[in-house]
Amino acid sequence: MDIEQLAAAAHPDRLGEYISTLPAMDMEMGNGVVDTVREEQYKGHHVVIHTTYRITVDGQPFKGHLMLDNDGRLQCHGLPNYSFSSAVNLMEQLIDTFPDDFAGSPMDMGDGQADGGMKPGMHM
Repeated sequence: MDIEQLAAAAHPDRLGEYISTLPAMDMEMGNGVVDTVREEQYKGHHVVIHTTYRITVDGQPFKGHLMLDNDGRLQCHGLPNYSFSSAVNLMEQLIDTFPDDFAGSPMDMGDGQADGGMKPGMHM
């Protein structure tokens, strides 16, 4: 692609047209629930896929921002250069990368008082 083609593709009208053709990825978050809606046109069929994740860490809701693409790969704002095929792998990486944000004991040691999870107001 030469510089003129790049400039034409980046023009707001052209870029807006392209973005409007991308599948919607509506997300609603609260109490560790992430709902995504993915849409695809395939051989004349309109496919809509709703995916819901309910994520807790040490009994506390995960309140990070997750995205799910049409290939089923997950991303998180806290790890912008990573993509995961598994929500478990994503959560393991978040805990490894941000251990202080998952404060409290890593496990309930039998006293029923596990108080870990994400700090209030944490947004990955």
